[in-house]
Amino acid sequence: YVTQWQSFWDPYESAIHFNYTLSDVQKFTYLRSLLQDTASTAIAGFPLTNANYKNAVDLLMERFGQSHKFIDTYMQSLLELPIPDNSVTSLRRFHDKMETYIRGLESLGECQDSYGDLLVPIIMKKLPPELRQNLAREHGNARWKLQDLRAAIAREINILEAGQKMQQ
Repeated sequence: YVTQWQSFWDPYESAIHFNYTLSDVQKFTYLRSLLQDTASTAIAGFPLTNANYKNAVDLLMERFGQSHKFIDTYMQSLLELPIPDNSVTSLRRFHDKMETYIRGLESLGECQDSYGDLLVPIIMKKLPPELRQNLAREHGNARWKLQDLRAAIAREINILEAGQKMQQ
């Protein structure tokens, strides 16, 4: 839920939280109606009152709104990405998930320069041998930058998709 919090909170904050025409109890009603799972459970004990809206928001921000928790979660998710097989579908799913987590880090101001060198060998090790071989053929022995590896993986998947379409 940590990785979904920011995409929930930003629009909510804009539409509801900073809407000064709404009372705090109205905001609290909207908030409760929109929350699910652990976030909903976290504030379940607060009675629906003006005063408790601030308490509920404070608790949610403490639990889900800390950027270091987002960063930790995105990094852990990258480390735990399932190893794809050599099928286009599996590789596309791997690439899309990887991109989602990296974009999440970027949205938090995390620069690829700070973690890219650590991720490159981890990502490379997860790739099927055939794909690693194709990447090595293209890139040689030069040291990969994360941005270049991301682009190269996307290119290889596009090539595989094009080849698959030609066989149909």
